[in-house]
Amino acid sequence: MLLPTLVSGAAFPLAVGVYRSRGGASRSVGDVYAANTLGAILGSWTAGFLLIRFLGLREGIVFAAMLQVAVSILLLILWRGPGAASSRVQGLALAVVAGVVAFQLPEWNRHELTRGGFAIAAELRRYGLEELAVDKSELAFFEEGITTTVTVRKWGDELTMQMNGVTEASNRGDLATQVLVGALPAILHPDPQDALVIGLGSGLTAAATMRHPGIQTLDCVEISEAVVHAAAFFEEANYGILTDPRVNMIIGDGRNHLQLSGRTFDVIVSQPSNVWVSGTSALMTSEFFGMCRAQLRPGGVFCSWIQGYSLSSEALASVLAAVREHFPKVSLWSAGWGDLVIIAAEEDFSVDLQMILDKAAREPVVRQLLKEADMPDLASLVSRNFLAGAAVDRFIGDVEPNTDDNLFLEFRAPRLLYEETIRELFESLHAAAGGTEEFISNAPEGFAKQLPRLRRARELESRGRLFFREGRGDEGLRYVEEAHTLHPTDPAIADILAKALTSQGATLARRGDPGAALGLYRRAAEIDPEYGEPLVNSARLYLKSGNGPASQAMIAEALRRRPDHPEYLSVRAQIRIRTGEFSGALEDARRALEIDPNSIDGFTSLGLYYKEIGQFDRADSVFAAALARHPGNLELREARDEAKTAGRKAWSTP
Repeated sequence: MLLPTLVSGAAFPLAVGVYRSRGGASRSVGDVYAANTLGAILGSWTAGFLLIRFLGLREGIVFAAMLQVAVSILLLILWRGPGAASSRVQGLALAVVAGVVAFQLPEWNRHELTRGGFAIAAELRRYGLEELAVDKSELAFFEEGITTTVTVRKWGDELTMQMNGVTEASNRGDLATQVLVGALPAILHPDPQDALVIGLGSGLTAAATMRHPGIQTLDCVEISEAVVHAAAFFEEANYGILTDPRVNMIIGDGRNHLQLSGRTFDVIVSQPSNVWVSGTSALMTSEFFGMCRAQLRPGGVFCSWIQGYSLSSEALASVLAAVREHFPKVSLWSAGWGDLVIIAAEEDFSVDLQMILDKAAREPVVRQLLKEADMPDLASLVSRNFLAGAAVDRFIGDVEPNTDDNLFLEFRAPRLLYEETIRELFESLHAAAGGTEEFISNAPEGFAKQLPRLRRARELESRGRLFFREGRGDEGLRYVEEAHTLHPTDPAIADILAKALTSQGATLARRGDPGAALGLYRRAAEIDPEYGEPLVNSARLYLKSGNGPASQAMIAEALRRRPDHPEYLSVRAQIRIRTGEFSGALEDARRALEIDPNSIDGFTSLGLYYKEIGQFDRADSVFAAALARHPGNLELREARDEAKTAGRKAWSTP
């Protein structure tokens, strides 16, 4: 960078030295300075609004570089002073070289550039890793927008959306969080009719709001047009929100819409990006929350998502303090673990539990929304409330609110990205937890007595997850086991317990104790009836021991839970190869690779199929193709070597 910087810095004084004005030195400097300023304005506008939009980032950079080279060539050719002939030759030579270089420049690896390694570098270092793991996903969508680069990745039946490399949404992993953010404020409102959602993402949050009975119109404001294009990939999961005639899709700024639309709403949902992303804090300042309060109708409910996994308790308190300046009733809830939700409303607002029960009994859609948000019963819903009432004020303490003027979060949050803050944050939250009793109304008889038990279960869940993050699995398992005992119906607690048991089972299997591993897998599958991994692991162990019927039963149940999972299909293909069902095996292996063209399991199954039917050349071609995609995979290399050895033996046998 040193040489380009020096050359760039020398350009201005050189231009002043070359340019001569009749007004003398001061006029020469002024003219060049004015031209430089005008060029900077036009250049930044052209780059941001034209080059990136119509050419893309790489091609825009190449175009800008070639434009400067073209100016140099033109000046050399038009030079009429001493050495003019030589200058023309140099100009023509430079044109040839520039043309060759422009066409020989390598393409960028979009897949790697949009993985967001910068955002998870601290996480990698925490686990002693030096580089990102192999990305098995397919890049299904890529668009460089004016405000962000948006990608959609596909792996099997899972879709994820990234903005500047950071995953912001998916149709599986954080589905419950996205649904909760959109559904909870609508469910808490007695009769919502008009809603505003700031931030589209995958569209699942806006869809959750729109699906609530009674919602007649929804304004969805998204600042990036590229995000709207990417959301089309999630059409099945977001219920076709982009084509719903009740939805007014607006490409623009959420704050401007609040100030200029003149509309008022029953529900306002804000789902900004991660707090450390530049500009995001503008949706978490006192001024923004004031705008939201002004556009809420009487009895309206405001909801805002905020990440908790790169946030300190002080930073969160500054946001809550900003909300508290405008809303009398403020509460903090947990969504998916690490994600937090702020619910705010007027003085007379309460969480009316009887109203929620009546809605769920009357409306199947409300029951479905609650289930998708991992809140299938009142206990699971209410236990997600961290802070309410006086507990919010205790947590805030004397922390100053985040404002447009002090920009506390804008400057503090990026530093927190590389600090380990999550334990401090959640320990602070659980220490201050409370206020739920004064926040709920019309509770079933005896329900209030359950709140300490439910609150304790959430605390144990958090402690367990924190230990898992720190690599202390045995301690983490003890905590989530106790949390599940206290709150057995909560899907999130059941999910983390099932995954922990499956992980421990895999460890026992590697240590040569398949019986104990199968016992843990069985428990995991019973605890979480939607989780297929323990069943697949059981199928592998049974297959290894020669118990074909048990293996087939396990993989059948796994595929019932996840019908289009490429790994599960690949395992069934291997089972079918072992039992001689070759036509079914070929169908499963091909289907796995159709769903995920990078599936290592899919390639392995297809290669084994050709090996077992004696088509060794085709088996070798499959493994070669797999290794071209995954050159460092030892299992694929071993499988290819085994296929080659089997082929040589077959040819040498009379």
